[in-house]
Amino acid sequence: MKIRYLNSIIFQTLVLCISVTHAETECDNVQNFVKDFSRNVSVRCDVEDRVLSIAINEGSMSQENLNYILSLENLRSIELESVEINGQLPSNIDTLINLEELNIENCGITGEIPATINNLYNIKYINLSNNHLTGQLPDMSQLNNLIELELPYNEISGEIPETLSALPNLLILSLGNNKLSGNIPSYIGNMKSLEFLSLANNNLSGEIPSTIENLKNLGSIDLSGNQLSGFIGDSLSKLDKVFAIYLQMNNFSGNIPDSLGQLAYLTSLNLSYNNLSGIIPDSLKNLQSLSVL
Repeated sequence: MKIRYLNSIIFQTLVLCISVTHAETECDNVQNFVKDFSRNVSVRCDVEDRVLSIAINEGSMSQENLNYILSLENLRSIELESVEINGQLPSNIDTLINLEELNIENCGITGEIPATINNLYNIKYINLSNNHLTGQLPDMSQLNNLIELELPYNEISGEIPETLSALPNLLILSLGNNKLSGNIPSYIGNMKSLEFLSLANNNLSGEIPSTIENLKNLGSIDLSGNQLSGFIGDSLSKLDKVFAIYLQMNNFSGNIPDSLGQLAYLTSLNLSYNNLSGIIPDSLKNLQSLSVL
């Protein structure tokens, strides 16, 4: 009886040791795995050795390596900056149900943003800037927690989708330096949480929609480098918190609105390289905070 009891204890201890060893190696294996790609790496794990975040700055990895990292289902944050990948975002990225931050910047990512990104319900920050993403923007209307969407310096085409206006907490929308076309849609006025908007250097045309005046929290707006036309109008003058307006390199005509002088916090205003006429309104000259004109 004593021998059987002792054997049972030894067996249970072995099982426990194996289980503990297995749990520990999940974090250890990932730490060793990412060290092969760069010297600048950081892996954070929880008390149960589940990988919560991975950060890699500079280096290179294959598509298979990227797929492995994006298969770690407990990930909350992934930051890859200047890591040469030259691959695509996998369509099963929605398995990362806990993901809050997706930052893959300047990594040579190609292809389209997968439609399954709309299933990342907990995501707060998306930064895929400085890549080679193509195609149209997918539906992201279910990302109710999204705060920042940064996709500049890609090759994204098509029109600005209405689904973006369904994001209630979006503060930053950066879509500059892409190949977006069509008009700036009137439903952009529904994005009332926006604090930063950049649509610069695309192929957008038409006029600035009057609904833009609804963006009462907007601090900076950059519509430069497009083919926008018509009068600038008074809608921008109703953005009480705006401190920077960039409209240069478009086809705006008419006079500079005198109402822009109502913007007490305005520090930067660039209207150059348009077809504007008339004189600079005295109201702008009286803006003490305006340092760049």
